[in-house]
Amino acid sequence: MAAFVVFLVHADYDRFTGRLPFIWALPNLGTDAVIVFFVLSGFVIAFVANGKEKSIDIFFINRFARLYSVVFPALILTMVFDFAGTGIAYELYDGRWFEAGVPIWRFFSNLFFINQLWTLYITPFSNGPFWSIGYEFWYYVLFALAFYLQKPSKYLLILMVLLLVGPKILLLFPVWLMGVWVYKITVSNCISEDLGWMILISSIIAYLAFRFGGGHAYFAEFTRSYIMICTVQSLSLAVTLLAYLYH
Repeated sequence: MAAFVVFLVHADYDRFTGRLPFIWALPNLGTDAVIVFFVLSGFVIAFVANGKEKSIDIFFINRFARLYSVVFPALILTMVFDFAGTGIAYELYDGRWFEAGVPIWRFFSNLFFINQLWTLYITPFSNGPFWSIGYEFWYYVLFALAFYLQKPSKYLLILMVLLLVGPKILLLFPVWLMGVWVYKITVSNCISEDLGWMILISSIIAYLAFRFGGGHAYFAEFTRSYIMICTVQSLSLAVTLLAYLYH
């Protein structure tokens, strides 16, 4: 459902469809749907690490196999379609969302997931949604170091990765770790089906109230006003959650 929301939001851009009247509210939900991806990702990674993937070698082999089976063809197809598209209707590519300068660097920085480090924002040509992979990969790395390695070396390696990726990626890391936390709860607690439905329905109601009742706008303005404070707090929370989950 979250993936379909993101698809519709991108399809609804003026340059593609001239706005689709039946999905007028969805543009406001696109970023929220991406956040769902991050939480689900943390949940699934914790699940496979706790079950099938018993070593860090197996973990990274599986991650790279799954990532590059999508990443490499996505980048190649983006370049092919952009080359063809600019020749057919260049006016559709005349905007800040399309970046084609230094194509070799653009391709390999996305291929090796360095496209979002610190202040970098290197889009693979017209493929704007690709940005989140540059976040997810480094969450996999941090999780693997915390989960598989032994003290005290893992703390030094985690610190090195934290310094490498920078504050922008770390701002969303606590969100990803929420998925890990939810998985740990589900394996250690069992609730009734009735309580499960109650929690599900009440969380949906709470989300809608927050999203359309002004809560989202309030916290967006707060973040813009105190971005550095939020960054430090997010880094502290991420390190604290890692230490708590895999102490």
